[in-house]
Amino acid sequence: MIHRHVRHFEIALRLLICALAIVAGCARRESIPVYPDLSTPRALQILAERSRSVKSVSAQALVTLTRPDGQTIRLDAALVMRPPDAARMRAYKFGQAVFDLTLSPDGAWMLAAQGERRERIAAAGSHAGRLTREWLRLLTGLFDDPAIVTEDQRGSLIVREKRPDGTTVVCHIDRSTLTARRYELLDEHGRKRFTLTLSDYADFHGVVWPRRIDALSDAGRILIELRDVEINEALPEAAFHHPARAEKLP
Repeated sequence: MIHRHVRHFEIALRLLICALAIVAGCARRESIPVYPDLSTPRALQILAERSRSVKSVSAQALVTLTRPDGQTIRLDAALVMRPPDAARMRAYKFGQAVFDLTLSPDGAWMLAAQGERRERIAAAGSHAGRLTREWLRLLTGLFDDPAIVTEDQRGSLIVREKRPDGTTVVCHIDRSTLTARRYELLDEHGRKRFTLTLSDYADFHGVVWPRRIDALSDAGRILIELRDVEINEALPEAAFHHPARAEKLP
């Protein structure tokens, strides 16, 4: 009897190991170009060229917004971006529009659905707006700045940029794929105020772009998981016109 139970346990354990192996094998892997060892100036040149090559982005998304108290909202969304200063996100819950956020050089506007959760939704949308604007800023210009400081560190290239307002941007770049994996925004005292983690990169007709964007700050966390991504497709100008009833954010 004991031997029979031991045998059953061994079979169950093997099945579990096989199942875990299958799950691990099914996990999506990045299929993007890998570069041989390059000099730091050449690596920065490639990174700058990539940044300049992105003219527009459109995608469907699953957006998860988590407040500092742990409360979470999950929304479906449509996202369009035109670096360096235009973006729009329209978020839905059960097929109903929840908020419409528009960013342009003139400011940020948001239209939030009416109801008892409007204040919470409006706060979440405002947080998403700050994230998106910071993301747009990080996407452009960093690697062209002649004043940046670089450091090679265990397979990573660390880039630091001091901004006129006293804050510092730190970018952690994977050396083998030349992809930005994490941005950190430090205040004038060196305290970390904002972290943006990028992963699940894919090659979209020669443009490498992340499909998972995870932002963390004192205001909470926002996770954006992209699908049906299109890069440098023509976007109508109306895509960046905010709704007439939208309110301008401070």
